Amino acid sequence: MKLRVLLLLFLLSGPVLGQDQTQTDTTASGPYFGGSFGVTFTDATAYGLNLYYGSTNSFGTRGVLSLAFSGDGFVFILSGDAIYSIPLSAVPLRPYLGLGARVGFVPSGGGPSTGGISVPTTLVGLGAIGGAEYQFTPSFGVFTELNLNVALIWGFFPSFAVGVNYHF
Repeated sequence: MKLRVLLLLFLLSGPVLGQDQTQTDTTASGPYFGGSFGVTFTDATAYGLNLYYGSTNSFGTRGVLSLAFSGDGFVFILSGDAIYSIPLSAVPLRPYLGLGARVGFVPSGGGPSTGGISVPTTLVGLGAIGGAEYQFTPSFGVFTELNLNVALIWGFFPSFAVGVNYHF
């Protein structure tokens, strides 16, 4: 069960990062890199670290590489999201919404047990994200994000993350 939570956390926090720009002078345009820390809310707590790269426009995309861990082990997750930034004028706050796909891999030793032998597991899921980024400068911003993920077979896993983006 803890592994499920870990995977779910990864699925949820994988899309944690990936924001676009606001319509102000303090908001950057172009690509960005970022990182975040997330927590998945299930019957067991799981934590995740995420790295991402994305584009910044009203409609943008991002890719996320995540590592989630709990007491049962760890999981790698690769995510791709389409993101819509909600334009706000005269403020460096950029709310956003998005949808995306997640693929997780639980290495041998961390997956379910079959006949006493732990086997690798591949997980597939979909996620919806909502969050906001506040840009202190055109290059740096902090964000918070809520992820609502559904992993096929494992079910629904909400998560929350905070992170930093570097726009270049």
